[in-house]
Amino acid sequence: MQLKADIEKSKNLAGDDLMPLMGFIEQSNMADTLDELVECYSKAIGHFGFNRFDYSLMTTSTQFHREKCAGLVTNYSQSWIDHYKQNGYIEDDPVYTMTATLRELFPWSAVEALALNKKQKAIIKERDESGLRNGHSIFIAGPFGETIGMSIANDGAIIHINNDILSQLFAITNQFNLRCIAILGVALKYLPINLSNREKEVILWSSQGKSNSTIATLMGTSHKTVEFHFSSIFKKLHVNNRVLAVLKAIKERLISP
Repeated sequence: MQLKADIEKSKNLAGDDLMPLMGFIEQSNMADTLDELVECYSKAIGHFGFNRFDYSLMTTSTQFHREKCAGLVTNYSQSWIDHYKQNGYIEDDPVYTMTATLRELFPWSAVEALALNKKQKAIIKERDESGLRNGHSIFIAGPFGETIGMSIANDGAIIHINNDILSQLFAITNQFNLRCIAILGVALKYLPINLSNREKEVILWSSQGKSNSTIATLMGTSHKTVEFHFSSIFKKLHVNNRVLAVLKAIKERLISP
């Protein structure tokens, strides 16, 4: 009942029907240009009440041939991005510096509740004054060592979302990252991806939302063996979480959920 209420709230905020995750994957995969991808992503997060996003390089990137860079792809106000860059806030922004080890989509309010120094508090205050008062962020590790900082936000009232919708936003944002790499990244040579039949079975069950324990039961194996398969899958697909693994396996046509 609560999920239904949250979805209905999102519909009212966005003024449109909720875009299914697979629908976003299909549309974003058809995007040939950055403008098309941004339009698609903006529409997707808009269904959940967010109208701003920022995609920044937190480390030097081989794929993009760029140094650390704030606002690589963004619809934040240009004045805020310019101010952020000129003051080197990427080095001290608590959203990024204090949560770099997290791999889930986390609310800014969780960071603001931590012990912050004077400069970090100033960054948050100036960000709020720029209109970015409510947001979530995530760190995404790339296959060649770079780290992406991705944020979604709005300039209105605080939006309360449950874990199911948070998971959809997590997957949508990871898919956006994959498409950014495809569109903006340089052509890097990957070794052929060869998953074993058991690994394909594991990732297929995962794409259907099955837990490790359930997968172990379905495959007639142990929980530890399933974890071993996931570890191997992550290495072969150059990812660091199950959602990215599923998205990439679908993209590379290794599975058909």
